[in-house]
Order: sequence, then structure tokens, then C-alpha cells
Amino acid sequence: MKNKNLRISYKNQAPTKEHKTHHWYSVNLYPFKNQINIGESIAGGHGERGGSVTLSILELLDYEGWENHFRLSGCEWAIQIIKSNKDDEEKLTDELIKGVCERSEFNKK
Repeated sequence: MKNKNLRISYKNQAPTKEHKTHHWYSVNLYPFKNQINIGESIAGGHGERGGSVTLSILELLDYEGWENHFRLSGCEWAIQIIKSNKDDEEKLTDELIKGVCERSEFNKK
């Protein structure tokens, strides 16, 4: 279970100067490790460019540009959750999961 992740959000920002149709930003939570993965996919397929990094909460807070990456990924709502709960990783993880569930397509009536 420790290697399972939950997608917080991802969003295609194309067209960009990098690619006309495929420039995805993503944010994923590893709830059993209290880690967050931020990634970028440019072009997709065999010609894929981009990359990702997995960080602890404290590392994320020190990572330059993380807030903008969250905005580009479509999860600006998670920024305040992280800032408000940075000293309590368990609560932070719970609040992020709750936020994902509230925004799920399966939760819409």
C-alpha cells in the first residue's frame, strides 16, 4: 500500500511554447508515505519530455515554484490546505484526501 498514490489533480495547459496539444501538469499524493509528487508531461508517447519529483511536505514547501505548479495542475485549492497543516502531516493528508473526494466526478449529483 505504501506505493499507492492518489491523483490530486492534473490539467493540460496546451497549447504552450513547449507543445501544441500535450502539456500536462500533475499533482499526486502518496498518502501512506506523506509525500507529494509533482510532474509535467510534454508531448506524451515515445517522444515524452518532462519529468516529476516526489517530495516530503517540508521539501515541497522549500521547492521553488510548487504553488504555481499546483495552479497549473488545477488544484489551487490544495495550496491553503498544505500551508495550514504543514506541521501535522496526518491531518494534511486527510484534508487533501477529503478535498479530492469532494471534487470527484463520482461525488457530483
